[in-house]
Amino acid sequence: MNSRERFLACMRFESMDRAPNWEMGYWAGTLERWHREGLPRHPNEPGGLVPGTGIKGEGFPWRRSELRDWAVHHHLGLDKGLEKIDGEWGIWPAFDLEILWEDEEHVRQRQADGTVVLVRKDASTLPHPLEFPVTNRRDWEQL
Repeated sequence: MNSRERFLACMRFESMDRAPNWEMGYWAGTLERWHREGLPRHPNEPGGLVPGTGIKGEGFPWRRSELRDWAVHHHLGLDKGLEKIDGEWGIWPAFDLEILWEDEEHVRQRQADGTVVLVRKDASTLPHPLEFPVTNRRDWEQL
């Protein structure tokens, strides 16, 4: 079966040779480490990836304008994943990126989707969500 046939069989609860083999994504710093440890680089992979940046894998629908994994996908022979049509699918207009508070180790910031997160400056952990733009019906109506 090819990736498309496997995906459709899975969605229809039909027999298949195996489940789709996808990854959600990786941190850029992790990919850089794997390259240092021997993972071959792929020609489509951009250089100079910033640690803490998310790189999308097959299991996370991506747009051609977003950073996408090529190296792991090809090296491990993962199934072809989901691709979105380019366009703005998030909140529009986006929230202004805003630094709300900062100390030596952390930054509290509002992201483009309106979420307020606490981020470690050394990018050693995932951003910690603190507030969301919609918590009740009134927020939804205003948005």
